[in-house]
Amino acid sequence: MRLKPLSRPQKEVLEAIAHFQIVAELSANVDGMEKFREFYRERVITRKQNQIFEEYKRTVVAVKKRLTEMLKEENGRTD
Repeated sequence: MRLKPLSRPQKEVLEAIAHFQIVAELSANVDGMEKFREFYRERVITRKQNQIFEEYKRTVVAVKKRLTEMLKEENGRTD
């Protein structure tokens, strides 16, 4: 059984879904890490662990921003 090629609107919808799934996953990771850090705030968290977390958070924000820009650019194009 062969699948029909996707139409442009179908591709756009799938790309948007993928974008939001990636953003949701990254956000969930940051939220989970925030909760972990809060839970262990009174316990020992090294500066290095905190630096790694902050770097991850900055990376997630940058990725989310870039994905959003890419989606806007792609939606602005016409074939």
